Amino acid sequence: MEQPLPKTPNGANMFDQLHRRPDGKLMIIEAKAPSSGLLWRKGVGPAKGFMGKQGTEPYLRTIIAEMELRPNLKATDASGKVWTNADLAKELKTALDSGNLEYAMAKATDGGGKYARAVLELFKI
Repeated sequence: MEQPLPKTPNGANMFDQLHRRPDGKLMIIEAKAPSSGLLWRKGVGPAKGFMGKQGTEPYLRTIIAEMELRPNLKATDASGKVWTNADLAKELKTALDSGNLEYAMAKATDGGGKYARAVLELFKI
């Protein structure tokens, strides 16, 4: 089930998608167009001093740290529960540290202007 994420003003410093699996694990998805690749960024929080690439643990820790910098941003799920960045960052950090977080990229394939399909690739973190 998709977990709504609080939106930043420009859509940066947040994950593309977060899902709650039936087994309780969390899954982060990086959504990519056919011609786009994984991005690099300067680390924040525990990853400070590193360059983190999407699909890696330093990148995950950087985005979680960015979420902690905006603890009061909110999103409401389908049941009406309000989630803050602080709530989600804590849950993500716990899941990452305990091995209950999966991280994947969903990349659309080029269909010549029409939707063709997408490929899901799991990252090793």
